[in-house]
Amino acid sequence: FGIMLAEISLGLFSDLFVDQELREPFTQGEHALFHYGSSWSLPFFALIVSYGTLIPSTWLRCSRIVTVMAIVPLIIVLAAGVWEGIFTTSFVQSLLVQMTIWMIAAAAIAVFGASRIEVLLEAVSQARRLGQYQLKEPLGSGGMGEVFLAEHMLLRRPCAIKVIRPEFAGDPSVLRRFEHEVQVTATLTHPNTV
Repeated sequence: FGIMLAEISLGLFSDLFVDQELREPFTQGEHALFHYGSSWSLPFFALIVSYGTLIPSTWLRCSRIVTVMAIVPLIIVLAAGVWEGIFTTSFVQSLLVQMTIWMIAAAAIAVFGASRIEVLLEAVSQARRLGQYQLKEPLGSGGMGEVFLAEHMLLRRPCAIKVIRPEFAGDPSVLRRFEHEVQVTATLTHPNTV
């Protein structure tokens, strides 16, 4: 994302300072400046929203990073307006304010997306908790249950957890069979048994 930001920023910088393409829309009026700002806001908008929704992070970390990403094009455009000597009311209203609105919208969407993803990841983590164990991944399944690789939360020790499938959880005969299996397994004390 940093490389993409640098590439898009370099393109905008080149457009404004090397090719001096800001003069043409400025002479054509506010409507041309508005469209020029829209065309350059879109790549930054897409990059910022993509970062917020594709990179898992906390909303606070995301807000810091997308703020920097959103400020970069505004600084470049502001510097170009001052450099070219066209820092007028129409420049500010048609280009700078409009790009600012695009960047604020992108940052808001990215931070909201990151916060929702953060909440969902926490919900998934809570759903994969079983007592003092965190279920990691399924290892296999049989007739009445499934076995998961798990980790004891306090001891940080790996283990295997077998759970009854939801469709059998209400059947008393299956529960008795499962309890019997647990009791028989608990009597095994040989060091070579899992």
